[in-house]
Amino acid sequence: MSGDNIILVHQSTAYPPMGALYLCDALEKSGIECRFVRCDTAPEELEKLIRSFRPAAIAMSVITSFDIPLFVNLSRHVKKVFTGMPVIWGGVHPSLNPEQCAAEDFIDHVITGQGEEALPEMALSIAKGGKPDRIVHGKRTRDLDAFSPRWEKLDLSKFVFLEQHSVHSQGKIDDDKKAHIARKHVFYYLLTSRGCVYRCTFCSEPLAGVNNTGDGKPNWHAHSYEWVENEVRRIKELVSSRGLSIDGIGIWDDMFWVDRKRAYRILDLLKRENLGYLIEARADHLIKDDAALLRKLGDTGCMQVFVGAESADQKTLDYLRKGTRVNDYRKIIKLGEKFKVAVRLSLIVGFPGETDESVNRTIDFSEQVTSESRYASISGPKIFTPYPGTVEYERAVKRGFVVPQNTLQWGRIHRKAENCLELYPWLKENLEEDTIRRIEKVLSSTRELRGAKDQAKICETKNAQ
Repeated sequence: MSGDNIILVHQSTAYPPMGALYLCDALEKSGIECRFVRCDTAPEELEKLIRSFRPAAIAMSVITSFDIPLFVNLSRHVKKVFTGMPVIWGGVHPSLNPEQCAAEDFIDHVITGQGEEALPEMALSIAKGGKPDRIVHGKRTRDLDAFSPRWEKLDLSKFVFLEQHSVHSQGKIDDDKKAHIARKHVFYYLLTSRGCVYRCTFCSEPLAGVNNTGDGKPNWHAHSYEWVENEVRRIKELVSSRGLSIDGIGIWDDMFWVDRKRAYRILDLLKRENLGYLIEARADHLIKDDAALLRKLGDTGCMQVFVGAESADQKTLDYLRKGTRVNDYRKIIKLGEKFKVAVRLSLIVGFPGETDESVNRTIDFSEQVTSESRYASISGPKIFTPYPGTVEYERAVKRGFVVPQNTLQWGRIHRKAENCLELYPWLKENLEEDTIRRIEKVLSSTRELRGAKDQAKICETKNAQ
């Protein structure tokens, strides 16, 4: 070990590792140099970096996904080769499963919740020979403006996409516009706020363990408009300095619309900067007041609005406490075409309380939108994933969900789980064989499923050796 250096291992996705980017800024503001490593990096490559960079600790930013075996594999390799090197796990997964993670012999410390304050404190303590607690509960980052993603630490060219690949819809691509659109690029992503004020029964986002909220206050806080304005211009300058074109921003927020006045100012800013944007919104928000919000999106250059629709069955939506209606989804599809805003709806099937009727309604809706809608597309349907601390997790356990007994086993629990019938016994209990076959067909039709299956097998084989 050396001084105050930290290696941050992050998720292997097509999107920037937003959490790690913020943590890097927090670390370097505390005088701690930071290097990024993807979790799919070969253990031998990480070993070389450790020998040259000589960090005080290795930090892993982990979400519950099929990437978990990769994090486990790297953590075990570090502990095997560098016996005194502390391994720190933080992020959504250890925040939901702190005791289980802390019990692993390849994890020395766990940080729950937001870690912009906790990780630098822990790193400095370790560098000075201190011994932090096994589990540290991070403090909520009250002033988000104090931190900014360290974009310069990444190869930005990996996160710039042609507009037509980002929108996932033919709505914007008329023949007479193809040449123009082909020149445009979209930069993923900008975070302007954290948290969500809603309480859907399946979602981990509002949980106190993830957000360090135990004071009863709303689980939402945001960057100021001024911070967003400065960050948008900083991103444009940074991307331009790399010889890239940027004509759009992907807004990463779970709930952008809590402060509507602030939200509209940001949309007007993007329009002035000639930046198209991708964003997420609730269906009921989009159609409220004669679709005022959807009109605003059309007027300010929104290229796609992502809607967490979840189900096309009203009983299921009520069961999930979603607070939206199936008819809302049908309305925004029509209005999206009217205002020329591409709409992407995310769907989930397989909740513990679902029936043949509810699942088939959702799959039917998905197929109808895919085949008939010019300005709408579907993400999924995906299989329900039980996250500890949620109402649906408790329901799943009561219906026979066998909780993974160690961290590695959680790598099998994800939205494209190929062994869903084994994991979720209520599927066979609730559904007829024809419905189950439809679910399996939907899941197996994606490349993500095949990649997840192969990746998990490779990692589990390595870890068994």
